[in-house]
Amino acid sequence: MKPLLSILLTIILIILFTACSSSEETVKTDQEEQPEIYIFDDVSDEIDTSATTEVEQPAVTSDSRTTKYYVQVGAFTTRDRADEFVKLKSPQTTYQLNITYSEEVKLYVVRIPAFSTRDEAEKVRNDFWQSGLFNDAFIVTQ
Repeated sequence: MKPLLSILLTIILIILFTACSSSEETVKTDQEEQPEIYIFDDVSDEIDTSATTEVEQPAVTSDSRTTKYYVQVGAFTTRDRADEFVKLKSPQTTYQLNITYSEEVKLYVVRIPAFSTRDEAEKVRNDFWQSGLFNDAFIVTQ
């Protein structure tokens, strides 16, 4: 009886091990089937790059203690990729998408204009999440 139990236990462990390793492959396959635009440098090659966008200058206020809240929707290693992203996404939103270079992270970041309160920024970020337009949007303070 013990050898039979040992064999059954071994078979179950082999099945569990095999099932776990194949589930990763299933997840990878599912992700490959659904093309998605990621925040960092993954934009479509079918975009017209002839138009230009203006670089937004950081908000300047008379009170240096005033905090501004930005909803950041992308960050890219090159200006061209940031421009392509803006051209692709601008028609899908009513918010203006601005590109700035962040010395802090050494990337071109795409943000919508600043909000004066965190609540306003959170509402817009949450709307982006719910709509699926910018799933990785987050709030940056300056």
